[in-house]
Amino acid sequence: IYKSRIELAVEAKGLPGYLTGTKVLPMHPQDDTWTLTKDEQKLIDKYDKVEPEWMKENCHFKNAQVKQIITASLPDMLYLKIHMLKLAHSQWESLTTEFEQCSGIIAIELHRKLQGLRCGDKADVHAHFSKMELMCQELASFGQFVSNTDYAAILLSSLPSMY
Repeated sequence: IYKSRIELAVEAKGLPGYLTGTKVLPMHPQDDTWTLTKDEQKLIDKYDKVEPEWMKENCHFKNAQVKQIITASLPDMLYLKIHMLKLAHSQWESLTTEFEQCSGIIAIELHRKLQGLRCGDKADVHAHFSKMELMCQELASFGQFVSNTDYAAILLSSLPSMY
């Protein structure tokens, strides 16, 4: 859900290219230690033409807007991990790489817990079903959806035998 909210906020500003990395300032190809070849000089000439266009389009400001959208929603510890990255796309890639790996593991564990949940003989069935519904919503937030048929089977198998 977090990912889609950030993507929506950035899209609403008309700046999705800064998040996806399709709109970035090319890295300057010149380094003080280089002895330039003709091909390298062509790269520098090309860069010198692209950079003013990038500046003219106010891309530094737009990149900063996207970075602000991303970082405003982060706790301080996460912000400190990415704040030194210059491009919004780099920040976004860092976050998605870290958390998409974790979210898959968490989703599997949550699905396992949902399937193993049992209502006690004297427990409140309504509260039990509410808890299961919350778990299904959490799974959906990870992009894992439980079909109606599977959900019905999980609900029925979680009930005490007297039902």
